[in-house]
Amino acid sequence: MVFGLCQFDLIPGEFGVLIELRLSGPPYRLTPTQLYNRLLVTSGGMTGRIDKLEKREYVRRIPDPNDRRSLLVELTERGKELINEAACSQHRMEEHITQSLSPDEKGQLAKLLRKLLVDLEAHDCCSRPVGGERQRPE
Repeated sequence: MVFGLCQFDLIPGEFGVLIELRLSGPPYRLTPTQLYNRLLVTSGGMTGRIDKLEKREYVRRIPDPNDRRSLLVELTERGKELINEAACSQHRMEEHITQSLSPDEKGQLAKLLRKLLVDLEAHDCCSRPVGGERQRPE
């Protein structure tokens, strides 16, 4: 069985953009700023990801109806189909790699991963202010 993103010709960063748009709910739109803040990448890095996904017709840029100066990134029907399949594949992969763990061990793993995430968030030296530029550690 083939697992992972390679079968969908996606890299993790592109998967991240698509899954964030999907998780945002209908109409599956976010601003580029919302995307790069959620995925912790630079605006330039996000632009590159969006460009590649747009070229493959998984997303499109549309004018923001609430702010004529801004654009929204919207998941296309093709993008929705892809991310639904890719997310299921990722879930199957996670189940496969954890199948040797007992329910207790899976619980311990989840608890430890949550602890690491909380610690990372508490010590985030690269958080972004409203202006979008990364802050340097003091």
